Order: sequence, then structure tokens, then C-alpha cells
Amino acid sequence: HDEPILKHLANITGEHFPDRCGYELVFTFNENEYMTNTELRKVYHMIDERILEKVESSSINWREGKDPTKKMVKKKQKNKKTGAVRTVMKKGDQASFFTFFKSITMPPNEEMDAMPKEDQDELTTKLDEDFDLANDIINELIPEALEFYLGVVDDEFSDLDSHSDEDENNDGEGEDAN
Repeated sequence: HDEPILKHLANITGEHFPDRCGYELVFTFNENEYMTNTELRKVYHMIDERILEKVESSSINWREGKDPTKKMVKKKQKNKKTGAVRTVMKKGDQASFFTFFKSITMPPNEEMDAMPKEDQDELTTKLDEDFDLANDIINELIPEALEFYLGVVDDEFSDLDSHSDEDENNDGEGEDAN
């Protein structure tokens, strides 16, 4: 469901801040029937070169019914009084590349400590995955753009997520493999 939209992607640029405390990615789209934006920006603010503070992103102005992050889902509802069942349509979330364009802020340490451990882990994982993808884009995809376009990339670059999968599979030193 993302592919038809991504066919309108004309360019991706990235620029590091002069102090090396972050960078900005700019995705430029041709005019299209999916969104009114022609440019989507994602900015990574770092405390220093290693600690991510927050991520700011453009809001996407989707045209009516064209948001790939949402889908219509049929739900059955039962009336408690009459027992009658009816089917209703509700909007639900759907996996999409375009969820990448959401702003994320790490709360202050006090707020983070007050959050349930599960919520802390979820936020940290979301931030790490987002930052890993952005790093792959600025450090691998953009510099090798011509090679990607021509289809002559090395196996190393053939799947930008491949090193993420390897990290997940190899980070549990001493854990039993199921």
C-alpha cells in the first residue's frame, strides 16, 4: 500500500548540523493524489554525537481516504439489550513506511522513571528503530543513491534492515536459542 505513494518520491537529501549534534532528512515528492505535501522533513536533535534527544517531523497532509497508516476494519457490535449484531466500519492502524514521519521526544529522566517499565522499553525501542533507519538513510542510502537506482549495490546495502536483524539475533549473548 506504500509503493504507489513512494513512486512519487523524487529525492531524499540529508544534512548534518554544523556542530554534529543532529541532522535533517528531506524527502521531496512530486505532486500526487495521496498527499498535499511536496516535502517531508525529519530532524534529529542530539545532546552530543551519541545521545538522541528528540525527533521532529513534518505532519503529512493526506488527501481524503489516502492515508496508508490507517485502514478500515469491520467490527461486529452486539446490542446488550436486544442481542442484535451489526457490523460497523472503524479506522485502525496499519503498518506503513509513513509512520516514520512521527515526532518522538524522550521525556525528562524523572518522567521516564515514573513510566511503567513496559512503556519505557516500548518508547526506547521505537526511538532506537527510528534512529537506526534514519542513520541507514543518511549514511548508506543517500551516499549510494545512484547505485541503488541502477541496481548495482553491494550485498551489504541490498537490505538496509539486514544489520538490524543481525543485531537482534546476536545481542543475547548466553541466551538459549529457541
